[in-house]
Amino acid sequence: MPFCLGDKGVYVVIDYYQQDLEAQYPSGWVFAATFVSVIALLFGLFLGNLLTFFDAVVIAMLGLFLVSGIGVRISKPQDRDWLPKMIAAGYIAKIGFSVIRYLVLVVIYGGSGDAVGYHGSGHVYSEVWRSFQVPEGFAIGTAFVDRFTGLLYVPYIPTMLGGFFIFATLAFLGQLLMYAAFRESAQPRRLKWYAMAIFFIPAITYWPSSIGKESLMFLGIGLAVFGASRLMSRGGLLPIIYMGAGLAFAGAIRPHVSALIIASLAGALVLAKSKTGGLGMGPGMRWLAIIVVGAGSIFLILFAAAEFNIDLQSPDAIDQVDEFVTTVEGNTAKGGSEVDGGAVASPLDIPDAALRVLFRPLPYEAHNLQAMASALESSAILLLIIFRSPKILKNGFRSRNDPYILMTLIMTFGFVLMFSPFLNLGLLARERSMILPFLAAFVIHLGWDTVKEKREETPGQQQVARVPA
Repeated sequence: MPFCLGDKGVYVVIDYYQQDLEAQYPSGWVFAATFVSVIALLFGLFLGNLLTFFDAVVIAMLGLFLVSGIGVRISKPQDRDWLPKMIAAGYIAKIGFSVIRYLVLVVIYGGSGDAVGYHGSGHVYSEVWRSFQVPEGFAIGTAFVDRFTGLLYVPYIPTMLGGFFIFATLAFLGQLLMYAAFRESAQPRRLKWYAMAIFFIPAITYWPSSIGKESLMFLGIGLAVFGASRLMSRGGLLPIIYMGAGLAFAGAIRPHVSALIIASLAGALVLAKSKTGGLGMGPGMRWLAIIVVGAGSIFLILFAAAEFNIDLQSPDAIDQVDEFVTTVEGNTAKGGSEVDGGAVASPLDIPDAALRVLFRPLPYEAHNLQAMASALESSAILLLIIFRSPKILKNGFRSRNDPYILMTLIMTFGFVLMFSPFLNLGLLARERSMILPFLAAFVIHLGWDTVKEKREETPGQQQVARVPA
């Protein structure tokens, strides 16, 4: 059913969504909308200024309608029975965690944080955009987020809580794209597990839910990996456009993360087995893709290095990298949650770096409520991986049959190497939200045995029998 912006297309989607949702649970839309409205209104009453937060209620309602409609549109036979409902629940959770982030900023930190600066810059730059002018100067990192926030605020300048909800919605769209990317290669029975992870893991739901880089990075990363997954499974030009747009958007904020994504794709294209059907392209197109993606990887790596004042083409490039790593270690080894360690210099350093980057703080290292919440979550994920490690190791050898899963493995390993110089556990807990969707992807995909579907003829009908591989 094609989606269009005309009135007829919108009515078709609304009608389709209502029929599907009502079939799953009566009055589901009314319940979800009422829940979001009540939470937002109570929050406004709690802070003593109900009218100030009215726009946040409207934004949350529009966001719920948007993602629910998208959920129906992107659902397929293997997930249509449950995906729209889970997307609606996931978005409500996202808005709830966005409110918590706002409270932490306003109540605990006294309104001092990056989100306040981005919100203020959004006011300023929205006036520039409204005058049909493009802000001067090359924008990357914080400057790009300032300008993009202003662009979002052109139609209407929200309250700061409303701004939180807008950015949380953009991040949630990125989560939807990550789910769609996983679905390209995963078995149907894995999909619900991954959807529960991508929509409800607290770190994924909490950190990218405010005005700032994390929320926008989730949108850019989601679009990039969706394009990469489509490229590997189907080929074609459109996935390249998706991927290029996502890499450009994420690269305007954190170019080193875009470099990691495209380098991981290049590695997956080289290592994947093409004869098993995992790659949706012939040998010629595969090598053409390797050349194009490889060239893009080199460009983004050089660009990211230049942003950190590293010239990889100079004779003393190694010394520049060493100096940069030392600076990062020194700058992050402060703030009250610093730990011992350092950048990976040999294979022996990888286990400690992986533990620090992906899972610490552990419960005994937590000294406040927020750190304890992060520690309990990380410990649960670590215990799951340990428990399923025999299957992960056994099935890891067949990851070459699943190019996207192979890409997530390479991305996770590269993330550990990239962030190993970071010695502040609080900062790492925030940054790792970007890699958790991909850690979850290969754990869920490889942690259980594959199930094959085999059709068996029975008198008068066909049945599908599930047979362990």
